[in-house]
Amino acid sequence: MAKTITISGETYEFLRRTAHELETQNNRHTDTPIFRIYEEQKVERREGCGDHVERLDYEGAEEHYCDACKAILENTDYDYDQLPDVFSDACDCRYSDGATWTFDKELLPAKGGYDGVAFLTEKAAEEYREANHYHFNEGGVVYAESAFRNHELKGLIAAVKEIAESAA
Repeated sequence: MAKTITISGETYEFLRRTAHELETQNNRHTDTPIFRIYEEQKVERREGCGDHVERLDYEGAEEHYCDACKAILENTDYDYDQLPDVFSDACDCRYSDGATWTFDKELLPAKGGYDGVAFLTEKAAEEYREANHYHFNEGGVVYAESAFRNHELKGLIAAVKEIAESAA
């Protein structure tokens, strides 16, 4: 049954542009894509099981550093930038209990208030990521996920397309 609805010209233009993007974007092999911003994150691993090792830098961690690094900190007014790499011959922190941590780097959904943000179109996600790149590690990257199990979102996407199509 056909219904008549009244919407503002601004809303119509929004629906028309969004529907056009939904119809013409690369769906990345999924029926109903949604787009999210991912970023490289450090994921802690059991000691010795990660690909990367760093010196811990929380307040008080320096008490676990090797003697050479403790001396450098004392002589440089605690300028942590003066510390040698944990793999250099001048540092034994990797052998000190509690001085380092082991991690892998993985591409995961963005954190820091952005982990639930999703976009209907890749264009909107890219525009947001570019405008806010400084919030994301390495600037972030847009990935497609699927809304195939979300019947509400699938219905809304179909409605946007139908409204814009029937009003044309």
